Amino acid sequence: KNLKNHSDYSILGLTFFSCNLSKQEVFEIKEKIKTIFKYDNIFYRSFEEKDLVKLLNKKLNKFVDKFSETFQIKIRLVTSIMESQKEINFKLFQKYLDNLNIFRLTVFFKLSLLTKSAVLSFFFLEKKINFSELFEYSNIENFYQKKTWGLTEEQRLIDDDFLNTLKNISIFFKILD
Repeated sequence: KNLKNHSDYSILGLTFFSCNLSKQEVFEIKEKIKTIFKYDNIFYRSFEEKDLVKLLNKKLNKFVDKFSETFQIKIRLVTSIMESQKEINFKLFQKYLDNLNIFRLTVFFKLSLLTKSAVLSFFFLEKKINFSELFEYSNIENFYQKKTWGLTEEQRLIDDDFLNTLKNISIFFKILD
């Protein structure tokens, strides 16, 4: 089963989405991105498998550190998916979001929703990682579990859908530049 309406992630769908944003919707999107950041998946480190935690630290801590440094935001790793970042100074990050045009803001928003990571979406938008790396970094736990337990047909379909959506957003982003 598809997770979303694919036409929403076509070049035309993303263009219509971007061009039809009202000022209020732009404001709401920026607020949603900041909320996604507060619960960003790459901050979560509470797993029984110590090898998985080591892998997450090795692959993701550099992004956490660089994002923290770039936007002068104190970030802490969390042990519960319900735990969020607290007392965040969004001043520099808000300025960054305010300087994005509607198309780049759309890419940031859609990627943040898809990957559940505003941090990784930022590095994609800044061309520090490509879409295949974004896919990899967004799915470290998933890949780890597949190595351990194998790939189910349902997970293969979810992965394919995720990757196709990511490719569509990436193509839209490339057209912008």
